[in-house]
Amino acid sequence: ANPYSSKSPGYTIREMLDDFAPAIDTQFPDNPAVAEDLHTTLGKSYWSLQEDDKAKRQLARALELSAAVYGTNSANYADSLAAYGGTPYTAATDDGEFKEGESYLLRELAIYHERGVRGQRVIYALWALQMIYDWEGKWDEIEGLVTAAQAEARQSPGTNGWELLAMN
Repeated sequence: ANPYSSKSPGYTIREMLDDFAPAIDTQFPDNPAVAEDLHTTLGKSYWSLQEDDKAKRQLARALELSAAVYGTNSANYADSLAAYGGTPYTAATDDGEFKEGESYLLRELAIYHERGVRGQRVIYALWALQMIYDWEGKWDEIEGLVTAAQAEARQSPGTNGWELLAMN
């Protein structure tokens, strides 16, 4: 890299992400865990910029790498399910997308339960699932998610995430 070269003064975060995204796998061929983490970060960044298709591509690649590196029953894989199932699918536009996001989040919660994972990670998954249920009109199921998130917070001292406050 040349420290004396630069992009234009109007270079945006979106442009930076677009420039960096294609190079992740080639930059870290021998370190898929780092590549997985970078794909997750870029996916969440794209989602924040309302670039849903780009977010899904990055998060799908992160999910693939996580499965290969950690296995599909690991807490790390569940974290990737959270990112893939919770981030773009909270902005889904049709029933198929909602169902897909729901299945990822339910799988994530099952893995967390099997692995004894507690706290903020579980609360995030419950929040994302509640968002999907809200948009699907599954209001009868939301109360149980809110109750579960509150119970999780009580059992996990120091867990005061925005997700709990944002739940209906």
